[in-house]
Amino acid sequence: MDPGVRIGADLFRAALAEVGDDLASRIEIERGLAWCVHEIGDLAGAVPHARAALEMAELLGEPALLARALAGMAFFEAVRGRGIPGAMIARALELDSNDEWRPIFGRSAWIQGMLLEWAGDLDAARSTLDALRRSVLARGDDHTLPFTAFHLGRIECLAGNWELAARYAEECLEMTAQTGVEEQRPFALTLRALVDAHLGRVAEARAATDEGLPLALEIGVVPAHLELLAVRGFLEYSLGDAAEAHRFLGRLPQAVAEAGFGEPALFRFHGDAIETLLALGDREAAAALLAELEEQGRALERVWALTIASRCRALLSAAAGELEAAYRDLDGALELHRDLQQPFERGRTLLVLGTLQRRDRKKHAARDSLTEALSVFGELGARLWSEKTRAELARVGGRTAAPGTLTPTEQRVAALVAAGRTYREVADALFISPKTVQWNLSKIYRKLGVRSRSELAVRLTAEGGGFADSAVGADEQTPATRPVPD
Repeated sequence: MDPGVRIGADLFRAALAEVGDDLASRIEIERGLAWCVHEIGDLAGAVPHARAALEMAELLGEPALLARALAGMAFFEAVRGRGIPGAMIARALELDSNDEWRPIFGRSAWIQGMLLEWAGDLDAARSTLDALRRSVLARGDDHTLPFTAFHLGRIECLAGNWELAARYAEECLEMTAQTGVEEQRPFALTLRALVDAHLGRVAEARAATDEGLPLALEIGVVPAHLELLAVRGFLEYSLGDAAEAHRFLGRLPQAVAEAGFGEPALFRFHGDAIETLLALGDREAAAALLAELEEQGRALERVWALTIASRCRALLSAAAGELEAAYRDLDGALELHRDLQQPFERGRTLLVLGTLQRRDRKKHAARDSLTEALSVFGELGARLWSEKTRAELARVGGRTAAPGTLTPTEQRVAALVAAGRTYREVADALFISPKTVQWNLSKIYRKLGVRSRSELAVRLTAEGGGFADSAVGADEQTPATRPVPD
């Protein structure tokens, strides 16, 4: 399969046979071998080498070597789905030193950043990786930049900062080419495809995956190949082609299990795969995959996994005609979204809710939910998902909102801003970001024909305080129909 990483693994094995009693060298060889074996898709074979490196490093007691061995073992524990070994990575960071140059694979901060990303703590992950990026820029360490850019791009994509994610994707590709780190190119193509797929750049996303999928296998980086399958499946599902999406997503559950990857955040394919199976009418397979996601989410305390699982559980219930259960699951998902702070996923949940409400002939509630979803997708620049939502809105029928009518979220933002709240105070009150407050406020000004907070307050007073009442009374509405904050 591979002329690259497999040869690297063979070279490490040969070195291990020749190294003799040089403990420091044996530690580094075992670490390198563990990394290569993991990249070719054999976590079960990688872990014993990582463990051997750690045991020898403990005996030797040299801080830098021990830090690298601890960080490596923490990585392998996490990707196997054993959770985040906080004490282990904390010890590695304490022992580590920034005074010496070393390859990225031995850097505790890089591994800590990945662990935080998978755990869903995007702010902490961003802070950790951005500090590492600034450090390597100051040192002129160009070889490390593709690795930091890749994960920073993934973080910003999840956080909804897609323009910044696109810049990281370009940096990742450019620095990979400049430094000749060929094994990183499939990952760089993954990030480009991920951002392009979310933005609806169909030709570009397909081109990146068409290049990356065979290249990942040729070089021998199985994790990149699996993630590229997930991205391509997401793209095809976004286009509404469930059969084509399943051609990519359908392979993932078995391939991921065979490789030994147990951390669901590595490839994030479960939600798309479940929705694809339901679209194809295969409820049994969808239920089995959903049970796996729910189990992983509970065991690892992954809020994002539990959020997506709740949305998928609602879809499964709706497919079985159990509408009340579906509404309860969606209400639970929207509650979880308050902590998740991943706007694209929230938009998708609102789209599911609006679609269910439309089919349940709750036209007013459906229009509110779908309008909110369209607002989220529009702010992000999610072209394909905006089109899906517009099509669903068109099916609602009935009288559309009059020009200048504010959505429920816009009403709440308007009332709080007019009352003198700051962007941050409004954001905290409504469980949204200050950026989303600004986005909504710009639309409010445009719709109402005002230019300032004072003009807005006058306009709301003239309207008789109705917006303020809706902001206060939102929590009194029933879970299935109430407008849910961003």
